[in-house]
Formats: sequence, structure tokens, C-alpha cells
Amino acid sequence: MSEPLHIIMELEGTPSEDGHVSLSDLAGQLQSLRKALKAVDVALDEDGKDGINYRVVALSHSSPIMITVELVPKPKKRRTPVDPASRQRFFLSQLSDIRNKRKASPLLHEKDLQAFRELSHPGRTIARTRVSTSKAKVELDSKFESQLALLINEERKSFGSLQGELLRIKLHGRKTFSIYPLVGPTSIYCEFDPALKELAKQALEKHVRIRGYKYYRPEAAFPHKVRVMDMEIIDDSRQNHLRTLKGVAPNATGDQSSEEFVKRLREDWDDGR
Repeated sequence: MSEPLHIIMELEGTPSEDGHVSLSDLAGQLQSLRKALKAVDVALDEDGKDGINYRVVALSHSSPIMITVELVPKPKKRRTPVDPASRQRFFLSQLSDIRNKRKASPLLHEKDLQAFRELSHPGRTIARTRVSTSKAKVELDSKFESQLALLINEERKSFGSLQGELLRIKLHGRKTFSIYPLVGPTSIYCEFDPALKELAKQALEKHVRIRGYKYYRPEAAFPHKVRVMDMEIIDDSRQNHLRTLKGVAPNATGDQSSEEFVKRLREDWDDGR
């Protein structure tokens, strides 16, 4: 039998309350934890639904308060099995990346990041919050809150186009695919409207040009996500030509870094040229 999957939240009360935490503040943090865990669950689910139950299996008040939550798949038949371990790993890795690297997965939308943000806004009787597993621990402190605020407030959006090979399509729940562009990141996460479903199916493993809203994290040269409004399949002869271009001009950027080179070209991209 596999080992139970736990997430532990530690809460330290303020000195003015002799280390105790008010019932309303405790309930608020538990609710914030549940919202953040559910956001991760839905983001990782193939059908865009929540498939995990969270049950409290241990609770102690020995300063700090420690609440141990176990992740258990919901007892119902699903098209694809739910993997609690992936939820646990993803949740802690995202908390850590936000705090230490000011980055977040494109799978997480602004509303999901807002759910994370609530964890760093405890009530007045809570002085400190930590979240951990058996392998990692993250402080949800002022650094975490400020890094997350920058991620939420500084995300840039522009309308434009890009080209690449369309792979890894998901047609159930939140409809997404990945574009593998000729330059830049290995892949870019894309969401598309249900009206484009048939076209997206036809475009699988083909080169396409997509147009829509591109989202950039702070200081990023490339978009991490595109909300696709329109797309077209590039004909076979052009596909073969495009495949020969990758890596053909390794010194095209000259003395510039690839990030600087792309930033210089971004105006053209954002105009859709």
C-alpha cells in the first residue's frame, strides 16, 4: 500500500495572544489552504475538475499549531485516474518557485494565484505561516507575498501572433494545446475557445500560425501563455521549409543575448507581423 500523501500547515500565534490563534483566523487559513489546493487540483486535471478530497488526519497545538491534511482521490469513476502525488509535488514546488524565483506555472491563472495570495494574508492573531511535506518546507512570509504581488500585478498582455508545431492537445474540460515555436521556449501553453475545437484537431502535429492574447511574466522575453482567438494551418510545403530553418543561423543575434534579441523584435510580434 502506498504511503499517505500529507501537506502540513504550521501557524504561529502572535506574542500578544501568548502564541494562541483565534478560531476565526484558524478557520480562515484552513479555508485559504483548501482554495489553493483546489486550484492546483483543477489546473492539473485532464477534465478541469477537482478530483481530490482533503481530510485532516492530525491536529496539534503545541506552538506552532500543526494541521496535517491528507490528499485522497474522490471515490468516483473518472476518465483518467487522479494522481494525488502530482498535486502534492506541484503545490509545494509552486509555493517555492513563487517565493524564491518569482515564477509560476502557466497552468495557474490569476484567480489561482489570488487563492495562493490569501495564504499570505492571515488574520491578526497569526504571526507566521509555513506549508510543508516530508521533503520540502516553504515560508509564506512577506517575501512570498511581495513576489506573488509582482507576478499578479506585473503580468503583461499583448495581442499578436506566433508560429510553431501544435502538440499535446486536450479537448476535455479546459481546452488547451502546446505550441512548439521555432525560437524561444521549448513550448508555450495555449488555451482556445470551443469554437476552434475541430480546427485544433486537424492541426495536431502540424505547423500553425495562432493569433491571440500573449501573456508575459515580469522580465520574460517570451510569453508563457496564449489565449488563442484564431489560427490557421500552414501548408505542407511551408511546414517542410520551416523545419529546415531551426538552428540554421546560430549567430543571428550577434553580440546580443537571445532575450535582448527577442525583446527588440517583440514590437513586430505584437503587431502580428
